[in-house]
Amino acid sequence: MIARFLLLSMLCFLSNITYAQKYYGANGGINFSNLHGSGTQAASQAKRINVGVFYGSPMGTSNYFQTECRYSSKGFTAKENGVKADYFLNYLEGAFIFRQDLFWKKHSYALAGTSVSFLLSDKVEVSSDGFSGTFDLRDLSPIDVNLIGGIGISGKDMLLELRYNYGIVEINEGGTYKNQAITLMVGFFVK
Repeated sequence: MIARFLLLSMLCFLSNITYAQKYYGANGGINFSNLHGSGTQAASQAKRINVGVFYGSPMGTSNYFQTECRYSSKGFTAKENGVKADYFLNYLEGAFIFRQDLFWKKHSYALAGTSVSFLLSDKVEVSSDGFSGTFDLRDLSPIDVNLIGGIGISGKDMLLELRYNYGIVEINEGGTYKNQAITLMVGFFVK
């Protein structure tokens, strides 16, 4: 299923290469990351980074198809009984986004799409009174899939975006936890 989705996405990407007025660049920012699902009451938001590159091409006069490749760190913090645990989940992410211009002659836009992420590394840093340590996590899904929605504004050389990423795949063995993040990004167009 995922292989078919990736193949279809790549075909869409390759078919868009023939259009004029392509754009590309780099962006990065902060993920305000957490989990959703049953049993996540002890989890609280953690700040993580994401950086990547993007390529877009028009599909009409005011809508675009954009692909992205990025490093995205997600995770959460849990505190219980005097023990603090910081979870770090690091992904290589491919995003497929439809972008629609809104107002002010192409300076604001809405976006929607999906991303497929491949787990690069994972760890938990645990600390309490007199003890601290770093451990690898086990039994995590190597693939994460998210729905993406957001808004942005762009100028001649820069963009600013606010996104919400909603995980639709369980990332743990038991099938109860899913990633979610609010992402604030700044980007630069390459001419």
